[in-house]
Amino acid sequence: MLDNASAIMTQVDSSLRFLGFDLQDFIKNLDIQTVGLFTLVVVAGVFLFDFLGYGYSTYQGTTSAYSSYSRSLTTGAAKFWQNREILGFDPYLNEIRGGRSLDSVTGVLDAISSAWLKYEDPVITNRITRAVRYL
Repeated sequence: MLDNASAIMTQVDSSLRFLGFDLQDFIKNLDIQTVGLFTLVVVAGVFLFDFLGYGYSTYQGTTSAYSSYSRSLTTGAAKFWQNREILGFDPYLNEIRGGRSLDSVTGVLDAISSAWLKYEDPVITNRITRAVRYL
């Protein structure tokens, strides 16, 4: 599977270079401020979408069935991070990380994703009901 993915990525890279787009040069010249601003705009957009969705569900009177989109996105990202080895993304993430300086970030992301998934797991309760007899 890794060989197939590597062959596909090599083909994509050569196709992009043929079209005049060099991916490595793009990443080297990437402006961190632009990435940060774009991330901020996306987060604000998701927050606004959640706010409008909750407002609409309040208007309809169905707030009990409302599920936040940002919560779903966060849960999906946490599940992806926890299953990155199973999905086959771990070798690519290791190549991107490169040095050992980002190993602590991996530990932090592991802790955050496992904490989020523990928070999101529904609590399983075992309710025992007793029948009370009145004599």
